[in-house]
Amino acid sequence: MDQINTQKLILELKSNIDSENFRFLLSGKLATSLILKYLIKENNINPKLSEILVPKLMGNWVYSNILQNIQTGTIFSEYTKILYIYHQFGIPQSEKVKEFAEEKRLILIEDCAHVLKASDENEKSKICNSNYNLFSFSKFTNCGPLGGLISTDKKFLDFVDKEIDKSSKLQSIFINLLYKLNKILNNNSLFKEKINSINYSLWNYSSKNLEKNIKIFKKKIEEDLISRNNRFIFFKNNIKEKIYFDYFKYKDLICQKLPIIINDEKIMNNLIDKFKFYKFPYEILIYDSNRNFLEPNFMKIIVLDHSEENSFFEKQTELLRELL
Repeated sequence: MDQINTQKLILELKSNIDSENFRFLLSGKLATSLILKYLIKENNINPKLSEILVPKLMGNWVYSNILQNIQTGTIFSEYTKILYIYHQFGIPQSEKVKEFAEEKRLILIEDCAHVLKASDENEKSKICNSNYNLFSFSKFTNCGPLGGLISTDKKFLDFVDKEIDKSSKLQSIFINLLYKLNKILNNNSLFKEKINSINYSLWNYSSKNLEKNIKIFKKKIEEDLISRNNRFIFFKNNIKEKIYFDYFKYKDLICQKLPIIINDEKIMNNLIDKFKFYKFPYEILIYDSNRNFLEPNFMKIIVLDHSEENSFFEKQTELLRELL
C-alpha cells in the first residue's frame, strides 16, 4: 500500500477518535449496555416484553451482555423494537439488513467490534452508518480492555458522559486485573471460566476509562492498522484470480480475521491437512456467506488470522494459491 493511502487510513481513524461524537469506554460491551439503557429509557421500551433482533453466531458473552438489558430474538416479530447489526469476522453485513431496519422503523445499533474500516472503490464507508456504533479496540491491539462508541445523538452522548462521570474507577482497575489474569490462564482452566463469568458480568455496569490503556492503544494502533490492511490487500491480490470472495470488492478492509469460503470439499480438506502438517494456525468455524443474518447461508469455513501475531500468514496465502 502506498504512503498516501497509509496516511489517509491513520488520519481517518484519528479524526474519528478526536471527533466530538466519539467516546472511549472501558469495553465494547459497556458501549452496548449504555446504548440499550438509553434507547429503552428514551423510547419507553418495555425490556421484558420488547425484543432486540440479533444474529446467530455472535459470542455467548455478547448475548449475555444484551440479555442483561432486553430480551433477544433471532426472528422479526411484533415485539421487535431494535435491530443489532454484527459484522462477523469484520466483514460488513449486507446493506439489505439496514434497509430492512429502515422499512420496519427499527432502531439500529451497529457492532463494529471486529472492523475498523471497510470502504469501496468510491471511498464510501460500509460501516458506522448508524446513530449508535460501538467498537472493541482490544480485538485489534494488545492495549487491555478498551472500547468506544460514536454517535450523532448529542443527548445520548450527554447521557454517556454523566454515566461515566458518576461511575467507579476502582471497578475499572478490578476489571483490568481480571482481564490480565484471564490472558495468562490456561484455556481449559475451570478457574479461567469463573474469571470470565465475573468479568463479563461487570461490563454491564458503567466504569471509568483507564487512561493508560488509551495511551497504549494510540501508540500501537497505527502499526496494526497498516499491517492488517496491507495483509488484506496482499491476500486479495494473490487469491482473486484463483477464487473470488465477495469481500474482495472492498478497497480497504481492516477486519479481525479473513474467512476462506471453499465449496470444493476435497480442496478444503487438503488445505486443512497442509495447515496441520506445517503447524499453521487456523480455525474451522461457521460463517454466514450471505452476510445477511435475516436470510443467512451458514457454512463451514476456514478462518485465517492476518494480524502480525501470525508469522505464517504469507506462507498460508501462497499455499492456498497453489492448491486452488
